[in-house]
Amino acid sequence: MHCHRNTQGGKTDDVDWDVIGKNNPSGRVDTPEDIAGLAIFLCSRAGQYVVGQTIACDGGVVGTS
Repeated sequence: MHCHRNTQGGKTDDVDWDVIGKNNPSGRVDTPEDIAGLAIFLCSRAGQYVVGQTIACDGGVVGTS
């Protein structure tokens, strides 16, 4: 996947997300569905006892750094 993103000053940088994903232990970048799954869990009865936690939803980056 190759995307463009706007940076300060109106310039556009090319971002190759496939290259970025290869540096992630999961081998890819996250998707909205990855984040949504965590949000749904935390809002469900299954997650009702999780309080005051920082949860890294990053494909394993925090655990390997």
